[in-house]
Amino acid sequence: MEIRPKPANHLFHFSLQAIGIFFCVYYCLHLPKSGKALLILGGIVAIMMLMDMRPLHKGIYVAIILGLILIENHALDKERTDSAKEQRDRQKEENDRFQAIADGLKSSIQQGQEQFKATSAGIGKSVETITGGTTFCLVKAMPMGNQLAMVVGTRGSYPLHGVTVQMIDVDLVNQLNATKTPHNRSGAK
Repeated sequence: MEIRPKPANHLFHFSLQAIGIFFCVYYCLHLPKSGKALLILGGIVAIMMLMDMRPLHKGIYVAIILGLILIENHALDKERTDSAKEQRDRQKEENDRFQAIADGLKSSIQQGQEQFKATSAGIGKSVETITGGTTFCLVKAMPMGNQLAMVVGTRGSYPLHGVTVQMIDVDLVNQLNATKTPHNRSGAK
């Protein structure tokens, strides 16, 4: 029989494998951030390459490595999912803030329009008060015995200022116009 050197100590491999199995179980229950399982995986692989071992130890190490790879993959997927959820939440929060700003602007614009309407209505009322608006003057001649009485009034909501009423005898004007010659009517002398 041939004498071969003894592989490395079983106790060393079993303790390292126990640590690897512990992290596999712990990380299955408490998923780490991506990269942590990869660090342990790298350490175990580095030690595994430097040491002599029996096929039993190699099989256990391969199982630990596969477990850590699956955990790392799951951690990456979870991190991507969490990042996407955070992005959606952040986007929703920003949209809500922008909507609040837009609603505030809309409210300010509406309030400005209402104030403009009120100001415009006030100016219109002031102008109508000053000019008389649609109010007009009525003069009615009423015979009273031998005399002619003139009644002056207004029709409308606003007061009239500076109204002048002139009485003209239309018959007298027509009579004067009839006696003038065509030459005098044109204004030439």
